[in-house]
Amino acid sequence: MDLYVSRYAHAHRELAKAIDKVFGKKLAFPLYSASATADASGIRLTTSAAGAHSTSFRHTLERAVGGIPVVLEQGEPATSLTG
Repeated sequence: MDLYVSRYAHAHRELAKAIDKVFGKKLAFPLYSASATADASGIRLTTSAAGAHSTSFRHTLERAVGGIPVVLEQGEPATSLTG
């Protein structure tokens, strides 16, 4: 069996810090959620349909997080379960 270890696999803190760099910032498209990718090779962000399809937005985010790969997916804003 071959094992491939991501350069970020040992540093979930590094990914969390990278996410903090883009959340709450004024960006071209909204960000709804964030997590490490399943293999910890980058960051998965949900955004609007337009944001998910924008290559320039992905490149802007990758630069903002220091070159960590960003995967964009279409998502929805979080909704409150209360009242």
